[in-house]
Amino acid sequence: MEEYMGTVTKGKGAIYIKTLIGIAFMYFFGLVCPTFGGMSQMGIKILGVFIGLIFMTCVGCDLFSSSLLALLAFVLHGYYKASELISGWIGSGVTFQLIFAGALCVYLRQTGAMDVFAKKLLSLKITRGRPGIFMFMLMLAGFLVSTVVNGAAFFLLAFGLFESIAKVCGYKKDDQFMKFGLLYMYTSSYGKYLIPFQGLILVVVGFFDSMLEPYGYQFNRWLYMVIQIVTWVSLFAVLVLCMKYLFKVDISRLKDIKSDQIEQFNKTPDTFSFEMKIGIGSFVFCMAYLFLIYLLPKSFPGYTFIKSLDTSLIWAVPLAVFNIISKNGKPIMNAPALLRDASIWPMVALIGAMTMLGRACTDASLGINSWLVSVFAPIFGGQSTIMLLLICVLFITIVTQVVNGNVLTMGMTPIIVPIVCGMMEQGIKIDPTVTLTVISTCASVAFLFPSGSVAAAYILGREEIDKKFLFTKGVAVLAVYMLVQFAVAVLFNAIV
Repeated sequence: MEEYMGTVTKGKGAIYIKTLIGIAFMYFFGLVCPTFGGMSQMGIKILGVFIGLIFMTCVGCDLFSSSLLALLAFVLHGYYKASELISGWIGSGVTFQLIFAGALCVYLRQTGAMDVFAKKLLSLKITRGRPGIFMFMLMLAGFLVSTVVNGAAFFLLAFGLFESIAKVCGYKKDDQFMKFGLLYMYTSSYGKYLIPFQGLILVVVGFFDSMLEPYGYQFNRWLYMVIQIVTWVSLFAVLVLCMKYLFKVDISRLKDIKSDQIEQFNKTPDTFSFEMKIGIGSFVFCMAYLFLIYLLPKSFPGYTFIKSLDTSLIWAVPLAVFNIISKNGKPIMNAPALLRDASIWPMVALIGAMTMLGRACTDASLGINSWLVSVFAPIFGGQSTIMLLLICVLFITIVTQVVNGNVLTMGMTPIIVPIVCGMMEQGIKIDPTVTLTVISTCASVAFLFPSGSVAAAYILGREEIDKKFLFTKGVAVLAVYMLVQFAVAVLFNAIV
């Protein structure tokens, strides 16, 4: 998985050529390519849209235009009617959830609440005199902050915080502590995928649902969150141990560090302001509601009424309430401005393209699904549960170093879902949520090459991170991640 890519401004000539190639696949592939692999003629056309969208996403074409062109192709090929496509895209609850939940996250980010969270974590008594625990808390703080603060803003904050700590402790740029510390802070950025009710992960989860629906299953968002927490908290702990005992990095200087010595926290308050409390409370309220409707049985009195706001409109409640209530002559939440900032149209378009593509891929009359499974069955089919999870972890984590995570997730899901659901029908114990969580998580962990991740540029551009370190110690860190991810996947598949 990866952050969305906005309009490309460099190398426009090459981008135009790549865009034309993508368009050729979307609109003309089905006209010139004969049927094969049991696919119908319409299946060939939709496969062309699938290939075109993956290609354009992979090579850095404008995401909004790519997604919109894919949506138009569905209609022009006659697979969807215009009204059907619009209602399934713009009228989707996932689209409104992305915007409303995104607006609440924008408010939280504007209040600076996550900075206070980070300061409080690093000020806990348990961190004093314990450099290993301090380093763990630093990574955990970054993880929590990244649930709301993403992209350049996060890396400016996280790397700035780490550099401020290193400066106080007397570390120099060429020290191993700087190299490992920056890479570890980069791994803490994956908190942006923790909450499946907002951001890009919402798009991916919607794609998972559309793929699982024909088989009678639904992606379990709460299980996904638990797996994410266990994976990353475990990884942070293991990485700190590796830092000290395996890589022999001197972290003893962190022993006497105090939060008031950290320059990055000079302007950060010690307590949460009124606005921060409102933002945190609103977010907790929405999450509590979602957890409640997940737990309540359908036979519970008033269940239909309680669930009426569902996963999309509940996020609009605090926006509506606190847009009315004023403080110092201004609304506590300026909802129109927040919604404007949260309406990221490339993401909205991507939701539509992935949702409609997911539905098409599971249409048995097209034959796309059965063809994909037959092609990749020698690799993924006929495996035991443990072997399938191991292959997924190794294959996806390695490939995503050079292939964009969005592309990999889009390509792997239609292949893995039928295999997993087929195994379940045979009575084999394997959970689709666990497997798809492994796919999406592994597809996001990329830092060896810039082609694997837009965010990788932030770590690869650091002068401390030389190629020798990256392809020795960096690869070792990646191996540690794969071991932890595999262990967590096996554990959760056994207990759910």
